[in-house]
This record gives sequence, structure tokens and C-alpha cells, in this order.
Amino acid sequence: MTEDALLKKSFPLADKLAINRTSMANERTLLAYIRTALTIIVLGFTMIRFFDNQEFVTIGWIMIPFGGFILLWGVRRYIRFRCMIIAEAIHEEHDEAE
Repeated sequence: MTEDALLKKSFPLADKLAINRTSMANERTLLAYIRTALTIIVLGFTMIRFFDNQEFVTIGWIMIPFGGFILLWGVRRYIRFRCMIIAEAIHEEHDEAE
């Protein structure tokens, strides 16, 4: 079940707004991870391309996979928290039904 399907359920308005607010915060955090990862990757390429010092080139080669790791970590975190948001909303729906 997606967030959109959850928001169409018969939750009180405050709960719908809370689910929506939490989902948007999760998306903003994912965008921050993506922005950080891309910045680190571009910095790595810049260090490789524009510096002749071997230490800077080595650091540049280290930064590229590190940026990829941050990107994967952010996507993993986004998916995990998205599942938690959905599970919690479903759990609250079942508690209200009882």
C-alpha cells in the first residue's frame, strides 16, 4: 500500500496530515543524501582531473566510490523509513477499527 492509498483511507485529518508531513520529510532527506553524494562524486572527478599531485588524485579516486556508497545508503534509508511509515499507518488503522 502506498502513501497515496493510505491518505484516501478514513483517517482523521490530523493523522492524514501527519502521514503526509512525515513522508515529505523522508523525501527531503533522500534529496539531501542525493545532493551530498553527487557533490562528493563531482569533487572526486575534479580532484582527478585538475590536480597533478598524486595525493589529490588518490583522494579523488577514493571519493568517487564513497559518494556512491552515500547514495546507496540514502536510498536504503529512504526505503526503510517509507516501509516504516506505511506499516505504522496500517497499524494505527487496525487499532482504530478495534
